[in-house]
Amino acid sequence: MNATIGGLLIAAFLQMMFPQNYVIDGPSMQPTLKTGDRVTITAAAENEIHRGDLIVYHTPEGREFVKRVIALPGEKVKMKGDKTWINGKLLQEPYIQKAVQQAHDQHYAYNINDFPTSAKEDNRVAAHAFFVVGDNRSNSQDSRMTGFVPIKEVKGKVIKINGQSMNAE
Repeated sequence: MNATIGGLLIAAFLQMMFPQNYVIDGPSMQPTLKTGDRVTITAAAENEIHRGDLIVYHTPEGREFVKRVIALPGEKVKMKGDKTWINGKLLQEPYIQKAVQQAHDQHYAYNINDFPTSAKEDNRVAAHAFFVVGDNRSNSQDSRMTGFVPIKEVKGKVIKINGQSMNAE
């Protein structure tokens, strides 16, 4: 076996066996995650990542972001104002419902960054990629601006927040 392939297999095995910890820095995932919160991730295959999951991924600029998976490979996504549609069906997003209501009570939109931004922009998620957004929709750099996240750039799936296991949402 080639030494490079062996090294990659060992690295993948170690990531599966030993989850990694990150400290949140920034407001893009509020109200779910706040600066100083700690998340634990574990490696996940493409078929183990689902809508609503939080993932950590590498950006082309070499940074690592935590965002929420909204659309899966092959799905069509549309975000207009505070509503999101997947394949033409309105998506229920309980994780931001309270924040959206607070924004509406103060007479402003929670999300000011629609997607797609033009009729020519392709809104079908590429194969082996995800459409991700921050829960703090108006203060997040995510797939609406930077494009889909290829599975090869996903470092892992969040399994704990501040030591508490994630519940299915």
